[in-house]
Amino acid sequence: MRLSGLLWVMVVGPSLVCWSAEGPRVFQLNREYILEVKQRLAHNDPALMPALQRLRQEADEALRMRPPSVMDKQQVPPSGDKHDYMSQAPYWWPDPNSPDGLPYIRRDGLRNPQIRQISDHENVGRMSDAVWTLALAYWFTGKEDYAKKARQFISTWFLDPNTRMNPHLEYGQAIPGINEGRGIGLIETRGLVNVVDAVGLLEGAACWSPEDQEGLRQWFSKFLRWMLESPKGKDEANAANNHGTYYDLQVACYALFVGQHELATRILQDAAHKRIARQIEPDGRQPLELVRTRSWSYSIGNLSGLMSLAEVASKVGVDFWHYSSEDGRSIRKALDYLVPFALARRPWPTQQIGGLRPAALCPLLRRAAIRYKERAYWNAADRIEPLAPDDRFLLLMPVLIEQVQDAASTAAPDARLDYKPGQAPDFWSIATARTIMARWPDFTKAYFNSWTYVNGYVLCGFEMLYNYTGDQQYIDYARRYIDRFIEANGDFVPVANARGQVRPIRFDNLDNMMTGNIVVMLYERTKDPRYKRAADNIRRALDDYPRNSDGGFWHARSLTGQMWIDGIFMGQMFLTRYGRSIGDKGYCWDEATRQITVYAKRAQKGDSGLYVHGIFEPGHGPRACSWADPNTGLSPEVWSEGLGWYALILVQTLADLPKEHPSRPQVEQIFRRLAAALKRTQDPISGRWFQVVDKGDRPDNWTDTSGSAMFTYAIAKGIELGLLPEDEYGPVVKKGYEGIVANARVNDKGLVDIYSACDGVGVQVDYDRYINYRKSINAKEAVAGFLWATTIVEGPRLRQMRQ
Repeated sequence: MRLSGLLWVMVVGPSLVCWSAEGPRVFQLNREYILEVKQRLAHNDPALMPALQRLRQEADEALRMRPPSVMDKQQVPPSGDKHDYMSQAPYWWPDPNSPDGLPYIRRDGLRNPQIRQISDHENVGRMSDAVWTLALAYWFTGKEDYAKKARQFISTWFLDPNTRMNPHLEYGQAIPGINEGRGIGLIETRGLVNVVDAVGLLEGAACWSPEDQEGLRQWFSKFLRWMLESPKGKDEANAANNHGTYYDLQVACYALFVGQHELATRILQDAAHKRIARQIEPDGRQPLELVRTRSWSYSIGNLSGLMSLAEVASKVGVDFWHYSSEDGRSIRKALDYLVPFALARRPWPTQQIGGLRPAALCPLLRRAAIRYKERAYWNAADRIEPLAPDDRFLLLMPVLIEQVQDAASTAAPDARLDYKPGQAPDFWSIATARTIMARWPDFTKAYFNSWTYVNGYVLCGFEMLYNYTGDQQYIDYARRYIDRFIEANGDFVPVANARGQVRPIRFDNLDNMMTGNIVVMLYERTKDPRYKRAADNIRRALDDYPRNSDGGFWHARSLTGQMWIDGIFMGQMFLTRYGRSIGDKGYCWDEATRQITVYAKRAQKGDSGLYVHGIFEPGHGPRACSWADPNTGLSPEVWSEGLGWYALILVQTLADLPKEHPSRPQVEQIFRRLAAALKRTQDPISGRWFQVVDKGDRPDNWTDTSGSAMFTYAIAKGIELGLLPEDEYGPVVKKGYEGIVANARVNDKGLVDIYSACDGVGVQVDYDRYINYRKSINAKEAVAGFLWATTIVEGPRLRQMRQ
């Protein structure tokens, strides 16, 4: 086969690798990126600090470890020298039909527990992992203790005459009754490639001497010679499957480490044809891995090795990432073959003992996303397993899709709670409410306006939490907030936001009416007349509020002819509560159901039961609407959070709407059709819903925490109200809850952070605008929706706790 797409860019001469005067000498890492990360950490970059803290915790654990050695094993190798590495083949078992069990027989994929009796295999892994962790911690922190301990591990395994391993693997993966060792044993030392990179990170440490460097160089030179010249090493070089891949990776890394750059370059140049073109079929299958009983694991394992080879190859000017044979065999094709199975679009066709673990593909998807600049890979990984904020990946590779500045940036800088970082609290609902109160003792300082819809959205969640727990602090927090705005006569007074801005409170838009729901709630509980007067002020604002020809409220007086789906929630949350508790029931129920049914009639997308984000009716003024279809007046897409507002107002209205109200059957029908559509469009992998709900098959689409929380609450509430059968919709709620809490983390201050949502999205002109709208950590609507959803799902346990 002709090698196509393979780029050769030799940096200095035909066989030399050029290392800059600055930066560590590493072969798998992106040197420029880890230099950048080191600078960002020096300035306490909040996006990286959780990952650094976790790395330091893991390094601190390694500080307490005793360095392992080949001398730890009780067995003596056939040579009589315990310095020789030895291990037993994992998939070989005693023959039950033989008196002494010999010779052993193969049972692929089933690990014989006897192998753990020989400690070398486990110890070489423990040593490699510890050295890697300690070296990274030293590089990013400069803490000499980490370098000293890493040196101790290295010296014990490689340098100390009393404990070091002899540089060969003659007795690796022996099969009792058949042989004393095999070349296959070399797969067990693949972790040593991290050791040679770790040494690059340690160079410059006070404890790492030139003698240490030279001693380790000599050890790897001898080990490399054995790999190249011994019969067992040559056997492994000729292996056609993952063993050959990891053989090449080790030879290339060790050759670069000891200065044999021509050898490394030759190995890497040959690997494109020898490994990719022979191991991967044109459709992406890896046949030699598919025949294994753990075929999914082996397919991922081999592809991971090929990607590591690609990283190393880039150091000698070889572009492995974009190599493709004439008939299309490539790393990318192998990845694309695996993705549909990880996303449950197709059943895995061959045996995988223990079942598929889709999350194993996530690191590969993220590496590919960065190398190919392909968002779809990153989105797929997030669907399967969201990237944790403390994941080491963030320190080692650039993130393709950045979160924007934390939307909780106005929080009190000393806010702190006692939850353990990285661990799930017993109740996400309580932890979220406590986080909000810790971040904003004065809730007027939370958002862009001191009085806005999000405050009411959050505080409704506080009321729900009070109803389950009986904890008065949640009602008191809401009252302290509302009391800042209401005078004795019921008039509203403006309060400065976190930036010191004072904006008058006007009920000229539906958003500002939402928080009136909490005013009515306080009147219900206290009968304080000033709350009633304040609620009356909001109610009167609707008397001359502008409408479209079918009676639908404009989202704001300034947005002529525009109905937004979220506005129905904002206005009717107040109206239904006002009608229930204060009066004017006929108007309130009629108006609330009119807004719901008008929108359902106008904005349904086809016959899907789903609804688009906005409606525009021209003729109310000269203002045009860029997002509206000129023929229908509809916006183009079903946005997750927008539809979530509609789902919420349906169940909240039905919770209070009299059974005899003439519009109730129609509202119930709308809700049931929506619930069926949501059940149909829920992502089976993550349990969440997509940013554009009905286009989950698009690879650039992503799952949104905010809308997913709303849908989870709405369906759970529908079950509670008897509107939906629990046996059918209970699993939807369970998956939804699991999906949203997967996007929540307890940070290093013990506070809850919510990921993967957008902050404040208006109606957009097309699909791309929704998909590319920048995400935020702690997007305000996502925090409130998360509180609602976790409260209702955790409600039975909260009641038990109260009792």
